[in-house]
Amino acid sequence: MEAKTTTKTKNFILRLLECKKELRKCIQNGADPNEMQRIADSYGFKFSKPI
Repeated sequence: MEAKTTTKTKNFILRLLECKKELRKCIQNGADPNEMQRIADSYGFKFSKPI
């Protein structure tokens, strides 16, 4: 059962890193907040503060 938990956590971490990478690229290119929200929503993450 631990193997599934480890795999699930690893996938979550990989998804988080991919999302972070895309958001960073978006910020560097000067994208609008709606674009950043769309990227976060596509990965299933929510911001703790409004953008």
